[in-house]
Amino acid sequence: MESAVEAKKTLREIARRDRALSPISTDWLHVLSTQEMLNARTVATYLSYGDEPNTRALNKKLLESGKRLLVPKTQSDFSIKWVEWSGQEEELKKNSFFKKMKVMEPEGPSINPSEIDVVILPALLVDRKGVRLGQGGGSYDRALSQINAWSVALIYSHELMSQDLPHENHDKKVNAAATPSTLIRFI
Repeated sequence: MESAVEAKKTLREIARRDRALSPISTDWLHVLSTQEMLNARTVATYLSYGDEPNTRALNKKLLESGKRLLVPKTQSDFSIKWVEWSGQEEELKKNSFFKKMKVMEPEGPSINPSEIDVVILPALLVDRKGVRLGQGGGSYDRALSQINAWSVALIYSHELMSQDLPHENHDKKVNAAATPSTLIRFI
């Protein structure tokens, strides 16, 4: 029987291949109409990279609506510290831990995770119980364990799985997943 770790590795490879073969452009702005987002003052989001669901328009609208915007800065141990970002591209620098990728992140002091009301995060796959399959570093699972906020993963429609995803004890479920056209709530 395949272990959860091996099964997750295989699913990541398939999801990455499928995503690269069928790029989809959308803005995920419907997430802004959720009650959690309307009530939020501080939103932790991400700066999309490669074929991740693009957060550019979403982040811009969050800033325009007066939300305090935090984005992750990955540390050498792959933990995340949250840094406030004003939306200015010139504030971003390449993260030195991702040597082959051009992951851009802001500089600045770490913000206390208890200040976060909503977390928007990337995922490769999400099942109908809220189990999220990420890139495999565990950064967001560790970050979610420190945050008492509503969490929503951005995925493409074909990445919402009807079968249960393999998971381990340290994996953190998300409260919702947003596809280009809808929002699905889990917990």
